[in-house]
Amino acid sequence: MIGFDPTAFDNLKILIEGSVYDFDLSGRIYIKNRSDLIDLANMSRTYKIEVACHKKNSLNTATLILSTNLQELSKELLHQSSTKFGCNFKILYSSKSTHYEMASYRIRKIVKHHFDEQYTVLQNIMFQSHHSDKTEEVYTITTEAILNTLLYEEDVEDIPYIINNVISTLQSIYD
Repeated sequence: MIGFDPTAFDNLKILIEGSVYDFDLSGRIYIKNRSDLIDLANMSRTYKIEVACHKKNSLNTATLILSTNLQELSKELLHQSSTKFGCNFKILYSSKSTHYEMASYRIRKIVKHHFDEQYTVLQNIMFQSHHSDKTEEVYTITTEAILNTLLYEEDVEDIPYIINNVISTLQSIYD
């Protein structure tokens, strides 16, 4: 009888999810949304979990994203390689502001401070118009911290540290 052998993606997803739920139960954050997707068109998997700080504006969030592609999955499932199998990992910080220039600079600086050279930091700013003279212009600022290497099962001990760093960064951004 052949049993189910979870992939690196499955194992990392469970570790990330468990760690995030531990922080949710402790009251430091709350989970706003999560999704576990299988894309049959390109045979990839993506897990997202979005969190916000309890006492902060819930429009300001961090989303942890773990993903893998056909190449990584097939190597692992077909035992075609003796190398380690890993997943892509990134964090998206999302915020809304009426003063995007100041806010985007501050957020980028904080994210770069919290994440070392192992991460690439990118930022997008989007304007939203409400067609009303009485409302201020609102900008959505999305800042990504993208891990430059794959995240491996051997990194299991780093996951609670990574999640704690994500939460500390979120709290620093929105204080």
